[in-house]
Amino acid sequence: MVSSLLQPIISIIIPYELQCAGYTETQAIGLFGIVSGMTLPLLTLPDTLIGSYSTALMPEISKSIVTKDKKELENQIKSAITFTLFICFCFVPVYIGAGENIGSFLFNNTTSGYLLARASFVMVPMGLNNITQGILNSLDMESKSFKNYILGSIFMILSIIFLPRYLGVNALIIGLGLSISISSFFNIRMISKYLGVKTLILKPLFLMALFAVPSSMLGNFVSGIFKCLVPQFFDIAFSCLASFSCFVLLCMIFNIINVSTIFASIRKFKNVKMMKKKKVNAM
Repeated sequence: MVSSLLQPIISIIIPYELQCAGYTETQAIGLFGIVSGMTLPLLTLPDTLIGSYSTALMPEISKSIVTKDKKELENQIKSAITFTLFICFCFVPVYIGAGENIGSFLFNNTTSGYLLARASFVMVPMGLNNITQGILNSLDMESKSFKNYILGSIFMILSIIFLPRYLGVNALIIGLGLSISISSFFNIRMISKYLGVKTLILKPLFLMALFAVPSSMLGNFVSGIFKCLVPQFFDIAFSCLASFSCFVLLCMIFNIINVSTIFASIRKFKNVKMMKKKKVNAM
């Protein structure tokens, strides 16, 4: 409900503030259209996977709550958050290394790709917010999760009012990142307090952010090599594959994620799809 209310507000405020910052009406509307219609949809791709994973995870968490197995509950939540970080960070070096080429190839618009690369880290708090909201719902803390979302939304509105004159259309990305980061922070804080643990994400978050740097540099390097040798599609494919492979390999070497965890999570996705198909057939 809040999200549906924010969208028309954002679509009015951002073009207006951009015009106040010196952009023409056409430029302001065009930039907003690029961000909302080209960049943001690509940033939400990890949320599709995380949503399915969250759906599959909730019954397991509910079972642990019923059996009062707090250790198992803690392990489930930690694994869920770590795997969510992994999914999001897999996209980060890919978008940083090949963002401009992706925007040019998909939309014939390099600005969308440039903004995609700049905004790639926003996917991390987006994913965390998605999974932590699901976890809090399973812990019967929906109202507290909703309050955290409202708090984040306030910062979103303040950002898009005051920042466009200084940062241009980047204010929308920063506002989104700030809003979701605040919501995620308080969601994680509540979960940590419920479990009685000091931290849930610091180690994997720090290491994955660190691994994203060389992975994105490798993708950019590979793109530069193949740019003049192969068509753009293959240039993007090689660059994305290099970034993705480097990141996954580093995560496995440092034992942040393992193969068994990945396959277990894939099975969860399959179970969700089977459940959805059964519901459709039953109807």
